[in-house]
Amino acid sequence: MRTLNLKRIIGNVMVRESHRITERKSLFLVSIIVPIITFPLLGYIYYNHVVTDIPLAVADADHSGLSQTIIRSLSASRTISINRYLNSFEEIQDAFRKGDIQGAIYIPDGLEKRVKSGRYGTVSVFENASNLITGNLLLEATLATTRTISAGILVRKFSAMGFPTHQAMEKTVPIRLNSHSLFNPGYNYENFLVPGLLPALLQMMVMLIAMLLVGVEFNEGSFAELYQISGGSTTAILMGKFIPYILIFSATVFNVIGILFPVFGISVHGSVLVLIALFTYFFMAVFFVGLAISCVVHNPLFATEIAIFFSTPAFIFSGYTFPLWGMPKIHAFYAQLLPSTHFLSGYIKLYMMGSPVVYVTQDFLKLTVFLIPSIIFCYFYLKRETRSFNQAVVMPTEDK
Repeated sequence: MRTLNLKRIIGNVMVRESHRITERKSLFLVSIIVPIITFPLLGYIYYNHVVTDIPLAVADADHSGLSQTIIRSLSASRTISINRYLNSFEEIQDAFRKGDIQGAIYIPDGLEKRVKSGRYGTVSVFENASNLITGNLLLEATLATTRTISAGILVRKFSAMGFPTHQAMEKTVPIRLNSHSLFNPGYNYENFLVPGLLPALLQMMVMLIAMLLVGVEFNEGSFAELYQISGGSTTAILMGKFIPYILIFSATVFNVIGILFPVFGISVHGSVLVLIALFTYFFMAVFFVGLAISCVVHNPLFATEIAIFFSTPAFIFSGYTFPLWGMPKIHAFYAQLLPSTHFLSGYIKLYMMGSPVVYVTQDFLKLTVFLIPSIIFCYFYLKRETRSFNQAVVMPTEDK
């Protein structure tokens, strides 16, 4: 009977919290509307998967057969789009400053003559390194083109000396590199950035909501209503506030993994069920950390500022885009204080690497370090408040 009564009280608190979600624009927008609008738009940004057709200028001062071969080879690259032909290095500089190009190739006069005479020739490549993605892609594409052409020249040279084609190839490339790009071989930015950014945004949303659930009750004087509905049960308050949001964000995760990922061609290589479990556990950790802070900070504006301060740098410090071992020690230490760091560690293993469950056990345990102390703090804080509130209600009755 006591268990049934507790379930009924938890249900009453859940109904109250559900009404607050629909009545309060901030809660409704952050928990429901923002994910529906933002996540598909974020996925669509990287819908092309890789960067292609980077605008490149060519300044050909040689006007030879070799220079034309270089230009045709560059044009055949999917990465590059030659959008203009210039005449000098000064024109290249001007085009960069105007933002008309992201890269340029300068082929000097006399290149073919130098190569035919057995000397080396130099082709200059200029890439806009202010954007690391386009700069690296341009450099990679131009290096691949010039190396292929250089190897072809050497093969023809050795073949003219009487070497068979296979021997000419061996002399040209004595050491071959057998490269294996694992987990994201196509360097697909959709597969890399979208799955990493979505959890970061979800963390911010969960944190923002949790920060406003307890403190605002005291700030607005509505804790008396919550106390009455919960019957003064601390467990009912915690569970009644927690369950509606975990249901909402679990549904969001199901939609992301089950609908959004397939639509944008993002594949999960590990266990989907374990990935959903990791997501849910991560949300629980973030939720109760935020709820613990909300117990202490009753000012909604200040609580929001703390949530933003706590969540905004999480993606940067997670090690997802820049390795933790490459950061200064103080930054790497701070990263360990964020739940998202440990979540993304397990997330990458499951989603991208297809690792078995045993390899993410440690990540679950690290999230537990955030979850359990936060739950304990919230419970005893609310226990103290409900006890104080109960005494404040009983005392006047006794006086009468």
